[in-house]
Amino acid sequence: MHKYFASLLRVRSALEDFPYSYRSDTEIPDKLRVLDKQPFWSGLEVAQKVIRPLCIASYHLQRDENTLADALRSFGDIYTGFANRDRADTLVMCVEER
Repeated sequence: MHKYFASLLRVRSALEDFPYSYRSDTEIPDKLRVLDKQPFWSGLEVAQKVIRPLCIASYHLQRDENTLADALRSFGDIYTGFANRDRADTLVMCVEER
């Protein structure tokens, strides 16, 4: 999911221009018009930052030679990444339940 968010953010300027370029076209679905709205892009940036610690942990824990220390460090990184976000209480509670 992280790579999808990142790829959208990389082509942001082109996607923001899309609804403007076709503003008079009546066949464009209204759902695509969200691409020129700032709340969509800021929400996408936040979502990418929130799931980043999970993606990094997943990548690191796929190695065959991981130890318990590697797993604990990954959980610590996830906790730290979530604790610094809005709605941190909810995110941290999800990690602690695991």
